[in-house]
Amino acid sequence: LVAMIPNLTPIIVTLGLMGWLGVPLDLFTMLIGSIAIGLAVDDTIHFMHNYRRYHHDTGSVKIAVRETLMGTGRAMLTTSVVLSLGFAVFMASTLTNLINFGWLTGLTILLALAADFFLAPALMAILHKAHLVPDDGDY
Repeated sequence: LVAMIPNLTPIIVTLGLMGWLGVPLDLFTMLIGSIAIGLAVDDTIHFMHNYRRYHHDTGSVKIAVRETLMGTGRAMLTTSVVLSLGFAVFMASTLTNLINFGWLTGLTILLALAADFFLAPALMAILHKAHLVPDDGDY
């Protein structure tokens, strides 16, 4: 359940940005949330799995976060940048719908990466400090 927070936050931010900028909700932009969550959840699963393993081995949230980000963080960064650049290709279109779809999806993927890098570790630290997540618990 905790893992959903870093996955839903970028979608909510993107939808808010769309409203603020006046980007209409059309057939293309409606897909952004479902595509983004499908792609972002992969990085979050990698983070949570490795964090759990390192935390089990060391008992330290700080070491677990550091080791997770040093190991899987590079792969998360690479895949997210490549995916964002892939969606940026849509910005070469002459159709406004596709341009919006491309930059908003790419942005959402990068926001999801930022959430995995900053929000997920912060949540783990807060929950462990408050003893809301047991050491062998399910994230």
